[in-house]
Formats: sequence, structure tokens, C-alpha cells
Amino acid sequence: WPFEAGPVALVDANGIVFLSNIADWKYRSIAPLSAAALEQIRLTQQYTGKDIARVLVPGARWAAQDRVVQPVGVLGWHLIRFVSVAEARRAAMNAAVASSLSLTIAGLLALVVDQRRRHRKIAAASRRELERASAQLEQRIAERTQELVRANDDLEQRYRDVHATEQLLRETQSELVQAGKLAMLGQMAAGMTHELNQPLTALRVFADNAIAFLDRGDAPSARENLGHIANAAGRMGRLIGQLKGFARKSPGSTGAVDLATSIENSALLLRSDFAEADAALEVRIERAAVVIGDPIRVEQVLINLMRNALDAVKSCAVRRVVVSLSSDDRAMLRISDSGTGITPQVREHLFEPFFTTKLSGAGLGLGLAISASIVQAMNGELVVSEGDEGGAAFTLLLPLAEPRSGGSPS
Repeated sequence: WPFEAGPVALVDANGIVFLSNIADWKYRSIAPLSAAALEQIRLTQQYTGKDIARVLVPGARWAAQDRVVQPVGVLGWHLIRFVSVAEARRAAMNAAVASSLSLTIAGLLALVVDQRRRHRKIAAASRRELERASAQLEQRIAERTQELVRANDDLEQRYRDVHATEQLLRETQSELVQAGKLAMLGQMAAGMTHELNQPLTALRVFADNAIAFLDRGDAPSARENLGHIANAAGRMGRLIGQLKGFARKSPGSTGAVDLATSIENSALLLRSDFAEADAALEVRIERAAVVIGDPIRVEQVLINLMRNALDAVKSCAVRRVVVSLSSDDRAMLRISDSGTGITPQVREHLFEPFFTTKLSGAGLGLGLAISASIVQAMNGELVVSEGDEGGAAFTLLLPLAEPRSGGSPS
């Protein structure tokens, strides 16, 4: 095209030149554009930043040109070649004047016929070139279309692979969460045995006393002992219910979670462990908070963090774990201990799977990794810092649930 004698232009369905061997012709229209065409181009953003409203004015040199138009492809494109015979006509007339001013009318007519014949030859050659260029364009469009189809098929396959991988990750995470819960239940088994043994012993003693009081005819005392039996049985039922709820596999459904209730349930399950270690567990509810999540998984995070805090203070002179809850723009649940703290080197790897500072067999190193994953799934954060008493402090930052009809989430 740069070596063509005349202008060549490729226009779209709206008559806009988007390819030409004359740079100034690009992004001009060969005719004024209608309002509908301008609106369509604006919506599709086909020529963003281009002044396509300008109408092409060829100029004096090409004012008398002939146009050869060839359709291209199925998108409404046209290839236009501008053929000018002005220079040939000028040369012929100069030759005629130079040779003889007395040429007859017949000679002039013969010259005109010859010029038309040569013009037809030039037009035919141009048409052949135009058809060849059109065929090349169609071939390139077909090849590019095939490439796009193959690329689209490849993207669809990649999407299916990514979707399958995400599903496998979800299932694996769910199994890891369940394994972590069962591991915690195993660690709490000894404490639960002691916790259930006390009310069982009390039940036996109160039952024997009630029988003795009934034999004596002392109904009020027997009734009082039966009340003690009912209270002990209720306490055992609550404890067993918490264990059953914690042990079952979570269905993964989400809902409103009262963090104060989750703290109470977690503390109930660990009370015997703290008593056995002669450690104090303080719960400070400064302001209640409700978040969106799975209550079973939230309790799993709390139990894991509270057990870690208990392990950290077992060998210390002061054995205290403080659980505090407050809220502002989001809920903040903090678990701090009076242990020896966490070194910066350990803190860098704390949330990595299978990383643990405990003795071999005392833990798999999955608790904090699973806890961090659960908190992230709730759009929250789990961060570690130095505690008020020199130990470690783990803080859960969770978005609050939306209040109902102008009410408070607490």
C-alpha cells in the first residue's frame, strides 16, 4: 500500500476509514455519520479518543478520482482504491500539442478512446489487486477466528480445572477442620472424664440420701436431695450437649453468631482443664457482638486459642488467661496469657501448617493454620501481638452483622 500510485482505504460498515496508506485519512468517515451510528460507536467504544465525526475531503489532487470498491468478509467492511487518470490525460494532451496543432477531430476521438481503453485496463488491474487483497484479508480473518476459538476453549478448560480445584480445597479444608476438632476432643478427654465424674458421684450420694430420708419419712429432705440430683443431671446434660455439638461435622452453613455465647460455651468445655492446671480463666465481656459465621467453627477457633494459652502458662508462676470481647466498627475478641511470649522468629511461621513449638506428639501444628483459615473465610483477621502481662495475645477482628431494621446487633 505505501507504494501504490493512488490512495487505498479499508472502511467499516459505518464508512469509517480505519486503515489507509494516507495517514491523515485514518479515522475519518467517507460520508457524514447519522446520529444512530454515532450513538452505537459511543456505546461500543470502538474508536475511543478518535474524532470520527470528521468527513474525508480527498483534496484537489484526487478531486476527480474514480473509486473501485470491493466488499471484504462478513462484517460489512469495504476496500476502496482511488484511481486517478489526471496525470495520464495531461501527458497525452501535452504530446498531442507538441506533435501537431492540426490534429483532426478523428485523432482527438481516437486519443480519447485510447485513454478510456487504458483506463479500463488500469481499473481491471486494480480490481484484480483488490480481489487478491480481499482474499488475503478473509484468509487472515478466518485464521484469527480459529485462534480465538482455540483460546476460548483453552480458557473454558482452565476455568473447569480451577473450579474443580476450589471444590477439592473446600472439601480438604472441611476435613482438616473436623480432624482438628477431634484432636482437641482427644486432648480434652481426661478433663471431661473428671468433669463428668464429679456430678456422677454427687448423683449417687444424693440418691442414697434421698432413699434414707424416704425410709425415715422425711419427705422435705428427700425432695431437696432430688433437686440436687436434677441440678447435677442438668449440668452433665449441658456439658455432654456442648461436646456433641462441637464433635459433629459442621454443615458449613452460616448465620448470626453471638460471640459472648461462643465464649461461654468454649469456657465450659475447658473449665476442667484449667482447674487441673491450677490456672485462672477470666472472661471480660465489655460489649456483646454478633457476627456472621458458623458457630461451631467459631467455638473451634476459641477453644484452640484458649488451649494454646493454657499450655503457655502451665509452667509459669502466674497462670492466668484473659478472654475479652469488645466492639466498635467491628468485633474484637482478644485472648492473652501470662506466659513467656512468642519470639519474632517463631511469630513469622506461626500460622504455617504443621509448624509447632510443642514437643513431638503434643500437636500436629494445624490448629493455628486452621483457625486463621476459618477467620479469613469470615472476612476477618487473626493477629498475634505481645500480651499485657508479657505473654502472647491473639486477637480476632471480625465484621459485625448488619443490624435488623435499625436495631443493634448486640
